[in-house]
Amino acid sequence: MSDWISSEITLGLGSIALGMLAGRLCALVACWLPTLLEHQWQRDAREMLGLDVHKHSAPQLPRASRAEIWIVQIGCAGLSLMVTLHFGPTCQALFALPFTWCLLTLSLIDRQYHLLPDALVIPGLWAGLVLNSFGLFTALQDALWGCVIGFGSLWAVSQLTELITGRESIGRGDLKLLALMGAWGGLKVLGWTLVFSLLGAALAALFFVLLGKLSTVTRIPFGPFISAAGWSAFLIIIH
Repeated sequence: MSDWISSEITLGLGSIALGMLAGRLCALVACWLPTLLEHQWQRDAREMLGLDVHKHSAPQLPRASRAEIWIVQIGCAGLSLMVTLHFGPTCQALFALPFTWCLLTLSLIDRQYHLLPDALVIPGLWAGLVLNSFGLFTALQDALWGCVIGFGSLWAVSQLTELITGRESIGRGDLKLLALMGAWGGLKVLGWTLVFSLLGAALAALFFVLLGKLSTVTRIPFGPFISAAGWSAFLIIIH
């Protein structure tokens, strides 16, 4: 009994320490990646226009405040601990941890820049399909259809809202992120993710309405809601 308690404590402390390190990396990637991507897009545009790409100065990477980094580190440590306690010392935990860190990084970027970079989303999507080809979290067929239906269902919602409101309210990055959730957790996780992410976004919009801060130009990032709902459903459903 004492050996079991000792191993659980060691596992928990290890996951917290690893989560702190991963949280710092998440904060730095979330701060630097959008700037690096913007620089690359500008470089590609200059190249297409036949302009001198060498005259384009190197990007000035922004700096995250120490308070922000510490908040992300503590949050990441808490999420990592929850993943480790849920899955235990298993292969599932080994891959669920980077999945969690990826979602955290995407949420931070989308909150700040309203951007879900393909550089993170697409590799994450393929990783989910590859891992589930071995049946790690769900069957491959379930993961494949989760990916397809995830993208298609949110695309249908985006087309409907655009038809009603006359403007695009759901970005293409959100569609890919929901497809990523389906690729990792399958159709069961996908259903919960779609319902609760839409509900969370609706409540956030209502909150802004009550504060009188919602206007036609207000943009509420949808990525954090997909990530939070999907991650929660993933831990509840997957065993």
